[in-house]
Amino acid sequence: MDFNELKNKVDLIAYLSRDGYKKDPKKSSSRQFVFNGPYGDKLLVLKHSKSGDLIYKNLHDDNDYGNIINLVANRIEGFVNTSRKTSADFAKAADVLKEFLNIPKEDKIILDKINHRKAAVFKYENYNPQTLHDTSYLESRGITKKILDDELLKGTIINCQRYSYKSKSNYGSLMTGFPCTKEGQMVGLDMRDPEEKLFAAGSKKAESFWSSHYQSHHKNVVVGESPIDLISYQQIKGGKDNFLLSTNGTISYQQINMIVDMIQKGTFKRLISSFDNDFAGYTFDLKLIRGLIGEDKVKLITARKDYLEAQIKLKGLTAQKYEITSILELKALVNKLIASYQLEPIYILDKAPGKDWNELIDTSKKKSLNPNNPKKMNTIENNKKQDPKKEDAIERSTPNTLNDYKYDPKDIAGELIHFGWSNYKHEEGGEKSYFLQIKDHHSQKERTLWAKDFSRNIEENNIHKGDFIKITYQGFENVEVKVKQKGKDGNLSYKSIPAKRKTYDVQTIDKKDYISKQQAYHKGIEKKKQQTSSKMKGEESALTSKEKEEKVVLAPKAIEVSNRIPKQIQGVNLSKEDQERLADGETILLKNMVTNNGIMDGSVELKPNKDGVLSPSIAYARPSEVIIKDKILKYKLSKEEKQHLENGKVLGPLELDKDFKAYLQVDKAQNRVVIKTEKEIGVPKTIGGYALSYGDKNRLANGEKMLPRVFKGKHGYFMANVNITKDKTGLEYSNIVALSNQEAIQMMDSINSKTYSNELILENIVGVTKDMKTQGKSQESNKEQVLRSSENTEKTKLKIDVALSEKLKDRIKNNDSQGVGEILSKGFNPTEEHQDLIKTLSKEGVVISDEIKTRITTKLSTEKNQSINI
Repeated sequence: MDFNELKNKVDLIAYLSRDGYKKDPKKSSSRQFVFNGPYGDKLLVLKHSKSGDLIYKNLHDDNDYGNIINLVANRIEGFVNTSRKTSADFAKAADVLKEFLNIPKEDKIILDKINHRKAAVFKYENYNPQTLHDTSYLESRGITKKILDDELLKGTIINCQRYSYKSKSNYGSLMTGFPCTKEGQMVGLDMRDPEEKLFAAGSKKAESFWSSHYQSHHKNVVVGESPIDLISYQQIKGGKDNFLLSTNGTISYQQINMIVDMIQKGTFKRLISSFDNDFAGYTFDLKLIRGLIGEDKVKLITARKDYLEAQIKLKGLTAQKYEITSILELKALVNKLIASYQLEPIYILDKAPGKDWNELIDTSKKKSLNPNNPKKMNTIENNKKQDPKKEDAIERSTPNTLNDYKYDPKDIAGELIHFGWSNYKHEEGGEKSYFLQIKDHHSQKERTLWAKDFSRNIEENNIHKGDFIKITYQGFENVEVKVKQKGKDGNLSYKSIPAKRKTYDVQTIDKKDYISKQQAYHKGIEKKKQQTSSKMKGEESALTSKEKEEKVVLAPKAIEVSNRIPKQIQGVNLSKEDQERLADGETILLKNMVTNNGIMDGSVELKPNKDGVLSPSIAYARPSEVIIKDKILKYKLSKEEKQHLENGKVLGPLELDKDFKAYLQVDKAQNRVVIKTEKEIGVPKTIGGYALSYGDKNRLANGEKMLPRVFKGKHGYFMANVNITKDKTGLEYSNIVALSNQEAIQMMDSINSKTYSNELILENIVGVTKDMKTQGKSQESNKEQVLRSSENTEKTKLKIDVALSEKLKDRIKNNDSQGVGEILSKGFNPTEEHQDLIKTLSKEGVVISDEIKTRITTKLSTEKNQSINI
């Protein structure tokens, strides 16, 4: 097989989905797709006009484009690296695609048919480089003229223009450029303006850095992802000893080696990491620390945007495997490594409190691009002439501040930390919703609010991170939502149904003004309380002693939110925080609610009843504890099977009804047993001409390896262990041994036997379940071991049959119908001895169920009819 054949076998869209890319439905169409990637990349996918093959283009990097081969080769190192690829890189890419297609590893890919793409050559002069004079973009990001005039940045930032290779001319407005150098030579250009950021064609971003002006007194090298973040760091933190070094949005092996070389040679005494305070930023730290302490201490297996798998060896301890999905876990691991190898004097983490240092710059210092800035207006107008489709950045950047409003204690106010679309509560598989993460002004704690209507508010009111905002709950609006429905023909379609959606008003306000109005409100409340109290005291003094005794005077209380919210729902007492959150229109989670369906956990929210009055309503509920019924359809579960389900195991395949076999599994989200088909569980019926047995299917369903079996591939027979991939999209083969036709025929009867006893025999076959690469055991010796073990199959089978026979007798004596069925369903054949046992027990008055009698009698008669000797 050559690369062209391999390329044609792979579905680019399917591979992207498997590799963590998410399709952007708003920017995709029927002819082209846009995917947001786990490496910080954004891909445009469309059909090639001549060949019809799917190709891609990275919208964030002009050098990253091509077919599926280029895509995989450029991401072999766990990040996007577009440097020229060698045959070894393409061989690694072939291995990745073979795994995706479930092609055995021994199948070779012919490398001489690779079309090595001619790399673009970077030419600095093409981009009309000019001395920095238009600083409007930098000022809009909060960068001051004072820092730009500093000796540290002298000659390191330019103005430039886009370049068209087709027309061989410059076009568009002036951009801000950050030249990238390698060993003193300019090899790339990072270009930015308010609407776009890109690298010039041919830029060697993975082999170079943008850096500040080096001076001999610099002791610290401050490493960050982008020049803007590093300049913001220097503007906020200051320090004459700092040298700034940008890794161009990623960090490659070449860059790591160059940085480590700077430290080891003593060019700098300290390395200060100012990478972004997010998952990717700490992953960059891990890679950089690996360069300092050695690759044998940190082995990265998988590194993606929100998932990391690595083998880490802390000092003095054995290596341990880590699977990390949260930033807190990754942050803790990085700090552990720094402490374990005592790197702190050399390696210092100095992260921004938010995502990056540029976000920390006071928004009042960021100059908005507005029509009152004639210099920028001319630039924008010029850009419109070049590309009239692009949106005007002027209106988007100017926030609207609300001044004319009344203070309401039910409103939520605080500093906006982060916002955007995500799965509800950031849970995998959750429904898409919009969130606002704020630092609450009242509690001084961070909290996250969810509502789709927030998206409209953020866009309409031009709200930015760092703004002080006020959130007012306005009620519900009638909307239509689309839901999936299955037609009579089995096809899925969408149906619009009426629904209600919460609405909010989110506005940017002045913090000092809000505090002033808040204080005035509470002073007014206190004054009214005092006036009311004085009035009542006056009325009370006018009463006679008898009237005082007869009249009970209740002191008035300030109206609180909790007065209109129940203190208890379904037997669960609400905390004050729960009551406030309900009043704010949020959904709360309650545990151990007493309902008609039993004790349940669920989410509760306020919904209008028939009269339009808001009252608590259970939006979603599940049993507080796992419910496993005794009988699923027509299948009765044994105690052992229930225990398997409670332990998280998959049970099956089981004959739940006539002609219906399926698997059972506990759904943790619902705390109930769910039925799954072979297709849903990912278990095939046959592999390489071999029909799977009960034991094979059960092992695969539980994530285990099948015992060794003989399969037929494109190039002949082979023996191997098989397991389902973690994402359940394919199969993985291990311990592969090639077989001749004669060897395969000899081994099929014993190895591929479907009887339960033969599966037990295979567990004892020496060498098959071990890795074929260990300690000088060749494929030939392994085959000999299997064949020798196969010769003893009949003897071993007799021993196991005796054991199973005794086990079946115990099940009959205990009247365990389910246990009897389990043994018979796995291939064991009863004898007349078992039938005689049933007769004897019945005479002695022992109750034996009709189900057991029927199963044994039916099995015996079937065996006799087929003339099978037991």
